[in-house]
Amino acid sequence: MKTEAFVAILEDILQAPKGSLKMEDGPKTVKTWDSMAQVTILATIDQELHVELSDELVSKLTTVGQMIEVLKSQGLLQD
Repeated sequence: MKTEAFVAILEDILQAPKGSLKMEDGPKTVKTWDSMAQVTILATIDQELHVELSDELVSKLTTVGQMIEVLKSQGLLQD
């Protein structure tokens, strides 16, 4: 999946305007990024990218940039 497509999915889940999410954004900066949104994001990663992330790794994914970095390192996102 292209990184742009993944960010568009995040924007949809978080009800954020297109192009508004920044790499440093996370639950502390996006009002709609609550625990339910986090579960939806993780379920979407599982469904769309066919990967289940460990609980330990998930606890470290607190920003858009961290998610992208981890998914790219696993070969799941491309520029």
